[in-house]
Amino acid sequence: MRFTALFLLWVGISTGQTGRPEERSRVEGRVLNAVNGQPIAKATVTLVRITATPGPDDWMRNYLIATDAKGNFAIADVEAGRYRLKVQRNGFLETEYGAHGSQKNGTVLDLEKPQKLEDVELRLTPYGVLTGRIVDADGEAVPGAQVQLLRSKYVNGKKVLALEKGAYTNDLGEYRMAGLVPGRYYVYAQEFEGPPTL
Repeated sequence: MRFTALFLLWVGISTGQTGRPEERSRVEGRVLNAVNGQPIAKATVTLVRITATPGPDDWMRNYLIATDAKGNFAIADVEAGRYRLKVQRNGFLETEYGAHGSQKNGTVLDLEKPQKLEDVELRLTPYGVLTGRIVDADGEAVPGAQVQLLRSKYVNGKKVLALEKGAYTNDLGEYRMAGLVPGRYYVYAQEFEGPPTL
């Protein structure tokens, strides 16, 4: 009888523990324009997991949400793990939370233990757009001219001009290149005798 009573008590405690909900993290904040400080609506905020879940079916889970009219976002019910927080919006350079500039890695958020991150601020920089027109010595438009945007970079310790973006002029001799990060560029144009081959 004593053995049976102890067994039933153990079952009762075990059932009570498994019924508790698992605690998870929450990340909330705001997305702003880095130039004027205005909130950015409809920006896509992604919490990217950089550690796989344990077990035979390892997988990487991302959380994605759009900002509201005031630039606010909230990602709830985040599973334990390590994450990077990214944001993107048309007309702006994609960036990560804690990164010193675009196209650079940001801060890793350690959410292995449940916590609530509040007032996370993400600032998006509008990307640059370069437009222009190519004309000949008589001032007439040059269609089909190749336009290259070059930028100084170091390769194997040497400073070189590397291609950043390229475009061809239209029938009016006009060209346009978007998505440019802040910096100094050189513009190079070359006229072809015939239409360019792609």
